[in-house]
Amino acid sequence: MITPEQKQAYVNDGYFILENTIPKALVEEIRHEVELITEQKHGGILAGDYEWWSDHTIPNQIRYQTIIHRLLELPTVTEPVQALIGSDTFLLITDLAIIRASTGYIAWHQDHGYLVEVLIAPESPSTNVLNDDTFRLVFPVVQKNTLFVTIYLQDTDNAMGAMRVMPGSHRWEHSLDPSSANSLDTEICLPHHGGAAMFYTPTVWHTAAANTSSTNYWMLTLIFTKNNIKPLLMDVLKGRI
Repeated sequence: MITPEQKQAYVNDGYFILENTIPKALVEEIRHEVELITEQKHGGILAGDYEWWSDHTIPNQIRYQTIIHRLLELPTVTEPVQALIGSDTFLLITDLAIIRASTGYIAWHQDHGYLVEVLIAPESPSTNVLNDDTFRLVFPVVQKNTLFVTIYLQDTDNAMGAMRVMPGSHRWEHSLDPSSANSLDTEICLPHHGGAAMFYTPTVWHTAAANTSSTNYWMLTLIFTKNNIKPLLMDVLKGRI
């Protein structure tokens, strides 16, 4: 179970890091499987020249889902989720990203837009109507009912482009211009050991800098939502999709 201090950090900063979330032996096993996946097939190339897979684009689905099920059996994963957003939750989707050695970065961004698109895609073939003004409407719903967990699959350092975050930015009323935010005074760099996990709200601003090392940087993210989030979002977006 998370401590009161960790829970307060989540409220105040929009995130916290939990060390030793995943046992070392399991981290090494997962990393081996992820290495096989990323060797078999390149992921979709996104802005910043990093690669990304979703549940539906991962090669060898059975082996990958076995990994995910083993993670969901860990109290160190599920108990913080329940403590932060409640027990009536489910795993919506997972993401796997890689910044290959000596290349790529992930620009400053929030994840709530992607999450909303995943949830309403069947109702809205085109998501062009989901502009910044619309996303501001769903902020309260997303913050209260969703949680992202990014797992460190290897020891990271600054040279690898370790994840960085803007504490408290989940409560900002203004947007951040990613093109002008290569380095910001208020950012926190989060290098950690393999097996740690970052629990964060999808409205907090975060990034990963360029990987200038000789090591690939893998990130596995589990996205949890409350069971009733979809009707809540549809009600907020009524008339806009």
